[in-house]
Amino acid sequence: MPYEYLEGIVTADEAFRAWGSSLEETFTSAVDALLGIMMKNPETLRTEQRKDIEIEEESLEFLLYSFLKEILFMKDAYRLLLRPNSIHIKQANNKWKLKAELVGEPIDNRIEELLVDVKAITLHRFKLEKTDGLWEAMVVVDV
Repeated sequence: MPYEYLEGIVTADEAFRAWGSSLEETFTSAVDALLGIMMKNPETLRTEQRKDIEIEEESLEFLLYSFLKEILFMKDAYRLLLRPNSIHIKQANNKWKLKAELVGEPIDNRIEELLVDVKAITLHRFKLEKTDGLWEAMVVVDV
């Protein structure tokens, strides 16, 4: 999934830009970028555990924000590193709804090479917008 890390945006935190041709692809790219901050080889994440989640928000930006916060919550509360296996996003009754199946594995320092612990998703410079046919997210995380 496409994403890039941004240098010079923040001094003590990490920032990334993630994009895709659909909201679902962009949300997945954002999770991949988040995992890439926390572990050396996120592509080696095994699919031993499955979690289904549903999130509802009034805006797409807050839907992405809440989704990334949920990924961090699973890491902190259940010691699970997860990424989307499937995501479905739709708008109904003036709200945005996300249903996702997350897959991953328990944190095990013997298997993964962990880099840094992301503490939080921040709202600093946070955005999600569609330009030139692509959805693009800008995210700063607290490490």
